[in-house]
Amino acid sequence: MLVALLTVSTAPLLASSPTRLLLHTADGGWGADAMVTGSKTLTARPLGGGAWLGPKDAGARRKVYLRFDLKNVPLERIAAARLKLTIAEMDLTDAGLSEGLGYRIFGLNDGARPEANGRLGEDWPEMLITYDNAPANVHDERTVSLGAGVDRGGQARTLGESVLQGSVFAAGQSFTMLDSAGDPRLLDFLRADTNGHVTFIITRVQGSSANTLTFAARENPRGLPAPTLEIDLLP
Repeated sequence: MLVALLTVSTAPLLASSPTRLLLHTADGGWGADAMVTGSKTLTARPLGGGAWLGPKDAGARRKVYLRFDLKNVPLERIAAARLKLTIAEMDLTDAGLSEGLGYRIFGLNDGARPEANGRLGEDWPEMLITYDNAPANVHDERTVSLGAGVDRGGQARTLGESVLQGSVFAAGQSFTMLDSAGDPRLLDFLRADTNGHVTFIITRVQGSSANTLTFAARENPRGLPAPTLEIDLLP
């Protein structure tokens, strides 16, 4: 008589590792990056297409707009996300090097539309966006953090703050501006998207006018990484 033996493995089953996606502002139909400035002579001048992006809080305020194409990203599977930028150039004082520079990151509310007052919506054209028409732009970003109303160009939500320490300042150095680890706001923002693209707004909230730190735009000529949204997807 033949006896069939069934062997059962007791080894633990290991879950598959998350899949990592790297989205750049240079990717897809919606990818874009631009800087706008509050300088009196430049508020109506488009600065899109430049090689660098430099948020600044003192003097002529400058803000950065980054848009990423999410149309091929399964939002329900997002497990973690990080917003990364690469330093292009720097001109810093000793105080800037020792104290670091602080930034605040906002997310433009999903579905923001162009308005009668000339404010652009979530589909802002990179070569046309200015300080005067940028969505959710007010001179005092603390107002935006509370939710700028329709009369101020749509709404934005605060996603987090980041301080870049002087110990990591180096041209070509990439760093994480925003990380979903320990804070659900970035994940909530991404998962709530309904139209396949999201916009981040970056302002600087710490650092004197003597400190200049710029990041590589998608058009930078030195081959530095464009602003990157790193996403980990569950299997």
